[in-house]
Amino acid sequence: MNSTAQIKSSLYRPTLWAGVERVPGIILVMSTLLLVVSTVMLSIWWLGLVAAVYGIGGWKFLRMVAENDPFFLKVLWQWLRRGSDRYLAVSNGR
Repeated sequence: MNSTAQIKSSLYRPTLWAGVERVPGIILVMSTLLLVVSTVMLSIWWLGLVAAVYGIGGWKFLRMVAENDPFFLKVLWQWLRRGSDRYLAVSNGR
C-alpha cells in the first residue's frame, strides 16, 4: 500500500503578505506605526517625514527581495542562527 505524505505549501510556495514575507512586513508596519505615534505624541514634524521614508523605502526593499528570492529572509535567519562557520569547506592538507 502506497501512501502519500502531504507537503506543506509553504515549503515550495512562499507565504506573502501584500508582496512581502509576512514576518518582516509586520515588523516594518509595526515599527513605522511606532514612529507615526511618536510623531503625534512629540509633535516633531520631521519625524513624520522619517516615518514616511522609512515605511515606503522599507516596503519597496522588502518587495524587491521577495521578487528576487521569496525565501531569502527565511534562509537568512536560519543561516544567522546556525552560524556561518558551519558551511565552510575543510581542506585535506594537499
